[in-house]
Amino acid sequence: MGWRQSLARCSKMPKSSFAQYPYGVFEAISRIWESRSNDSQLTATEFFRAELLKLRKKSGDAYIYLCDGWRDLRWAIEEECSKAEHRGDFMPYAITRAFVKNRSRAKTPADLILDEHEKIST
Repeated sequence: MGWRQSLARCSKMPKSSFAQYPYGVFEAISRIWESRSNDSQLTATEFFRAELLKLRKKSGDAYIYLCDGWRDLRWAIEEECSKAEHRGDFMPYAITRAFVKNRSRAKTPADLILDEHEKIST
């Protein structure tokens, strides 16, 4: 499928389902990553959690989706931020890729319980 066909199909989708797709998640992760300061005392994981807590009620579906998948996002942040080969401006792409991969993998019943336990309440 070409990009025009993809655009035609995706533009017909209701906005409420937008957060389930990687681009909406990428935009949210990018906004959070760009808002961080280099002199922050927080780790990347702590910073993302704090930002999600601030933004969860007044922001769109992508933030709710990230809050619901906090465990997968936390793993993605910890995995990608530990890699020295990523430059700062590439980090949102790397985190999004890892998050989408984590979110789409098959989960055991124990994983589902842990996901529910770590979820950031919205």
